[in-house]
Amino acid sequence: MKHAAEKMDENEDRAKGRMLYFKKIRKEQKKRRKERRKEEERKEREEGRRKQFDELVNRIRRSLTNGEEPEAYPGSLELFDDQVAVASRKGNNDIEVPADEQADAVPVGSLDLYAQSTDSQVSMEGSNNIEEIAQNSVVKLQNSIASGAFGACYLANYKGMVVAVKELRVRGHSKEDIEKQRKEVLHEATVMLRIGSHRGLPHLFGIQSKVAPFRIIMQFHGIGKKSVTLRRAVTKFQLSNEEWKTVVDLVGSALIYIHSKGVLHNDLKGDNVLLETRESCYNPVVIDFGKSTLIGGPHEKRRHMSTKEQREYALKYPHVAPEIVTGSGVFSVASDTYSFAKVIDFLCDKAGMSLGSAKRVLAKNCALVADPSKRPAIEELIRETSY
Repeated sequence: MKHAAEKMDENEDRAKGRMLYFKKIRKEQKKRRKERRKEEERKEREEGRRKQFDELVNRIRRSLTNGEEPEAYPGSLELFDDQVAVASRKGNNDIEVPADEQADAVPVGSLDLYAQSTDSQVSMEGSNNIEEIAQNSVVKLQNSIASGAFGACYLANYKGMVVAVKELRVRGHSKEDIEKQRKEVLHEATVMLRIGSHRGLPHLFGIQSKVAPFRIIMQFHGIGKKSVTLRRAVTKFQLSNEEWKTVVDLVGSALIYIHSKGVLHNDLKGDNVLLETRESCYNPVVIDFGKSTLIGGPHEKRRHMSTKEQREYALKYPHVAPEIVTGSGVFSVASDTYSFAKVIDFLCDKAGMSLGSAKRVLAKNCALVADPSKRPAIEELIRETSY
């Protein structure tokens, strides 16, 4: 009897254990089904927002292509409502700058070759016409589309438009450090304002220079929602030889236009040219005017480099003209021409582009000589229909 009772108790325990086990299984299954439904709903919402986002980008592009002012899109602020970050929300790096301090536009230290000098400051007209954009007017839409030593760029919403925001990395927290960074932003924005409108240049909307990190808000150029540099395009996109030659012609045309405004770019390279699709064609856009200076303007004090340092620098920055590296010359139209020829050389090498003209090949080779006085004009490197 005792054995039978123990067996019954054991069976009851097993039955209870099975019941609890299956109850736990059913509970977990119910939880997983609920999580799957939530995930499916989230994906549906995300896909809906993505379609709205693409529609908004295409609408803005069509307006800009037709020379129209893009209309505000009322629902654009909510497109990414579960991941937006309002630009006015201060983090640990937000640093107030005294409102009564006025800054003149000065050039960023041209590359690493020069030491900052107050004697080399360049004042450009129009800095007072740059719009100061309120912090809460710009809403971040997604994470970085590009980054570098300067900081990062990301997409944002401004007045219903998708824009690109260049945010400078905070480098130091002293009053002098902050003022220096503020002047860098003012300098680049002043250059962009001076140059004005061109199909190969970004449009400046304004800046945020009251609180660090400082930002430049400009027109977004890309393919879809991605920022595509010329360097990246050679591996990601299949352009025909004619399309590559057209890209070269348009970059040259933009550079000629920049020079016509009395400005030198000083940092032209594959990473500073973006590709976008416009009118079913690839259109290049020259960006990053942080190192720009005026043609014939004051030059910053050079930092002497040893022969070994010069070799290392030339390898690291092959687009910089030899006279700049050695210190035997200064930034000029000829040094920009050298950098442009380096871009052409890069496309010939990496994209297999053929210039198709012995005259243009010769001009490109002559543009890469060490003596700046022997380099041809940019017009000789592109087809006549481009300018």
